[in-house]
Amino acid sequence: MLKRYFQICVKLKNIFIEGSVFHIDRAIEELFKQYYPILSPIQRKITDLIMRDPEEYTMLTITECSKKLEVSEASLTRFAKALDFKGYHDFQNSLKSNLLNQLTPKVKMEKTLQKSAASTNRIEKELLKDIETLSKALQTINHEQFQKVVASISQAECVYLMGLGVSKSIVSFLDFRLRRIGIETKIFTSGGHEFMEKLLPIQSKDIVLAIGFQRSYSEIITALDYTQKKGIQAISLVENALSPLARKASTSLIVKRGPKEELNSLALPMSICNAIMMEVTLIKERRALETMEQLEWINQTYKRYMEEN
Repeated sequence: MLKRYFQICVKLKNIFIEGSVFHIDRAIEELFKQYYPILSPIQRKITDLIMRDPEEYTMLTITECSKKLEVSEASLTRFAKALDFKGYHDFQNSLKSNLLNQLTPKVKMEKTLQKSAASTNRIEKELLKDIETLSKALQTINHEQFQKVVASISQAECVYLMGLGVSKSIVSFLDFRLRRIGIETKIFTSGGHEFMEKLLPIQSKDIVLAIGFQRSYSEIITALDYTQKKGIQAISLVENALSPLARKASTSLIVKRGPKEELNSLALPMSICNAIMMEVTLIKERRALETMEQLEWINQTYKRYMEEN
């Protein structure tokens, strides 16, 4: 029994470190090691499957988990209690917390710097990495969803652009390009109560475009809950189809920027957003040209006044 126990522990650890982007935090890993020998066959099955892709199971409800794992909800509850948690939700929150601890900016920067230290040609390495990411996207991008996003933006009276953290730069880019073709925008790049209050004027013909990658901000999730309640269309640009933003949006584009444990560039989401803007501009060509003519008149008038003064 003891020999078998250590074999299982080694197997579980290898699954995590070699078979997945993530490994379980030391505390959770030790918990699995401690309880695995006394778990029932069904509970061991649950453990093995969750460990292969722990991130996915932090985003599913207990009902969705039970269907995916092909076990009952009662079995999941008993599994969590066997690990000394109050219930499955308690276990899920602990797993989520442990995984998030591995994705802090500090940890990601450390991992990225460790990998980059061995490189002698930094610019070549980073450009090749982006080329690889863009090449993979060509094979995986959902063209039907892409066209839905284009159509929704083209028909909207106002586009509510939401993005916190690193997504702010994409929001700024989209805001600039949309205003240039005469589409009204409202940007949400600061969290807190101000974020929520700016939602109040939203109307049925408006749309929300929410951008979020590894981290899901409560403000954006709340905003999508509100748009669902109001029957307003929402689009999300995310890395994971199971993320809260994707699940609450009516249309989603999945953009995988690269390994989650590293600092990744915005080359891919920027390229996709640029493609969206090109398509929208073609659809709104007349309005775009009229807007640019007006902008040119304003710029020329302003320049003349500046020269006179």
